[in-house]
Amino acid sequence: MGIRTFWIDRTAPAGPVLRFGTGAGITWGSEPEREWDETELKASRLLALASMPHRGAEAFHLP
Repeated sequence: MGIRTFWIDRTAPAGPVLRFGTGAGITWGSEPEREWDETELKASRLLALASMPHRGAEAFHLP
């Protein structure tokens, strides 16, 4: 199972959409509020990454 993963949804009516999934693991000792806070923290990091300006393939060139 992929977590904190981006994918492109090409079936959206308005055209391709970048989507992502995130979540938290629920265990016997989980506290719902803390699990939700963790999920929001993970999602905020993915949103920040997805909001970065696109710099093209040359930004990933390694020597």
